Amino acid sequence: MSIIVSIALVGIILALALVPSAGVALVVTRTATLGTANGIAVSLGIVLGDLVFILLAILGLSVVAETMGSLFMVVKYFGGAYLVWLGISLLRHKGRAALKYPIRKINFN
Repeated sequence: MSIIVSIALVGIILALALVPSAGVALVVTRTATLGTANGIAVSLGIVLGDLVFILLAILGLSVVAETMGSLFMVVKYFGGAYLVWLGISLLRHKGRAALKYPIRKINFN
């Protein structure tokens, strides 16, 4: 994995970290119930976990790409084709869910 791709991955993960999620709810809850110090500790733990995840993802993908060579490219293209097929299938779907039980009209007479 090149340095540009690695920087892009870090940038994307940082952008996603700014979006409120379960981690934000955890930090707010811990801060409100156990104090500011506990909230800061939880925040640091979440950031440290994200950094470890980024490092493992970068190193793991690099090793897989170097070890498998052209087979990795084939798997990558099949994965991309599957995602395209999945997207087209979702776009072509009628959007109607099948009802398990028929809808009965209620008379208020």
